[in-house]
Amino acid sequence: MGDWLLTLDGGATNCRAVLYQGDTVVARASGPAANAWWGVEETVQSIHSTWEAVAAQAGLSTRPEDHQVQLVAGLAGAELHSLRRALIAHLPGFQDIRILTDGYAALIGAGEGQPCTLMIVGTGSVVHRLEANGLSRIAGGWGMIAGDRGSAAWIGLETVRRWLQWEDGSRSPDGSSPLREQLNHLIGTSREARLAWLKAAKPADYGALSRWVVEAAAQGDPFSERLMQRATEEVADSLYTLLDEDAPGWVFLAGGLAETFQQRLERHHNLTVSRPRQDANYGCFLVGRGRAPEERRADDA
Repeated sequence: MGDWLLTLDGGATNCRAVLYQGDTVVARASGPAANAWWGVEETVQSIHSTWEAVAAQAGLSTRPEDHQVQLVAGLAGAELHSLRRALIAHLPGFQDIRILTDGYAALIGAGEGQPCTLMIVGTGSVVHRLEANGLSRIAGGWGMIAGDRGSAAWIGLETVRRWLQWEDGSRSPDGSSPLREQLNHLIGTSREARLAWLKAAKPADYGALSRWVVEAAAQGDPFSERLMQRATEEVADSLYTLLDEDAPGWVFLAGGLAETFQQRLERHHNLTVSRPRQDANYGCFLVGRGRAPEERRADDA
């Protein structure tokens, strides 16, 4: 095996690559989205495209076998073992291939390979924990309808539910929230317009509404503040599904709402929360160099 290591952090938006020679970063590049749920062929194409971009920066040929390039990739949607095996089978040019879930790669990067807990709270939410015995655990990540507690999509969905109740004539002291007018302007005031929006809306559309809620809460809107308090309780409860309340250890928050919930968790739950020390690519690097454990789920052990 050569001294070259390619790490990939693949998600639903793009794929970020780092090329190492030994422990030195030689090049960085981005490529198309690499979500394994979307299919093996599409994911492999994204990996090759991203590799070609980073190889060009490093002045290498685009044939990874020419350089004995090791590959460690943290990919969205790579939870199924059968899917990981299929991906490895379709990447013959690389050596010593490891396919990790994107969450595990982020967990390892967050704590630099040490036992810790990481909650990612953006459009969705999920909690990962690395135990001292090297096993990892996961809670949440079930999607907006069944889970994603406290996430941006959760906040947006709860807001839309309450807004529709207001518009249907529900009596509530919160009926004067500024969110009501904003939603009427965004979605529309007719039943037809509202049904069309609801039919087409994706988690990201609901998640985009959370910014209004956070801003309104900061400006003293009672409904928004109560909703953010509920969201904070959901986030805290999600964390404590994997934390030892008496000895939580290192707890990290990542994602678009990390800063918002970091302040609230510290203020209302006396829980010390930090931002990740390193990113998912660094987590892949540590696994690839044998400085962090391979991904082994407690429920698989």
